[in-house]
Amino acid sequence: MITRDYRQLSVAALLLASLSLASCATTDYVDEKVAAVQTQVTAHDGRIGALEGKASANEAAIAKLAAGKFNYAKIAEETFL
Repeated sequence: MITRDYRQLSVAALLLASLSLASCATTDYVDEKVAAVQTQVTAHDGRIGALEGKASANEAAIAKLAAGKFNYAKIAEETFL
C-alpha cells in the first residue's frame, strides 16, 4: 500500500511539474508581446495628444464666443433699460 500511495504521489508530482514547466513564458516571448502592445500605446498616445489639442482649441473658441455673447447681452440690457 505504501508503494501504491508513493507511486500516485510521484505521478501527481511529475504531472504538476510538467504542467508548470509547460506554462512558463520565455523572456523573449514576453518582450515581443510587450513591444507590440507598446507600439499600439504609443500610437494611441499620439492620437490622444492631437485630440487634446483640438479640444483645447475648441474650448478657447467657445470661451471667446461666450465672452462676446455675454458682453453683447450686457450692452443690450443697458440699452433697453
